[in-house]
Amino acid sequence: MGEEQARTDMHNAGFEPLDPFPGAGKPWRCRCTRCDNIVTPTLGSVRYMGTSCRYCTPFGIDYSAPALLYVLHHPSAGAVKIGITGQKTKSDRLGSFERDGWQVVNTRQFSTGSDAFAVEQSILRHLRDELEIPAFMSPADMPRGGATETADAALLTAETLWAMVCGAAVPRPEPEVAS
Repeated sequence: MGEEQARTDMHNAGFEPLDPFPGAGKPWRCRCTRCDNIVTPTLGSVRYMGTSCRYCTPFGIDYSAPALLYVLHHPSAGAVKIGITGQKTKSDRLGSFERDGWQVVNTRQFSTGSDAFAVEQSILRHLRDELEIPAFMSPADMPRGGATETADAALLTAETLWAMVCGAAVPRPEPEVAS
């Protein structure tokens, strides 16, 4: 598949690519044509799952509102989890995980969901790419979602994961390059 077709597919999904095509499974810096925010969907997710902009999607957390980043531990499953949730939603994400046997280790408040998401993603990239710690739980194990944000507690303790959260700075977006 060529870059021209990839750009057409992204335009049809409501995204204006800002960088050269990185490949179907890699984040592609784009501007959402609906809300004008800079986002990084993958072409594969747009094509196969209809992924939309995280800022203007009608579900999930509000990335412009306050949010919590949390670390959970599930002793009987031997798993740890990192995640984010909005603070001004009707959803009780943490409560639902607690009902499933997860224990809240700690939470960190962020002024925006975008900032919480950036820290969560930077930690997950570090775990997966540098430490080579894979996701531990499967989607079948996690009916409320979040399997990709889990790790084996024998490889990564909840305390170590929380220390990563405490030491993480909010990544700032790269400056835009005029095209």
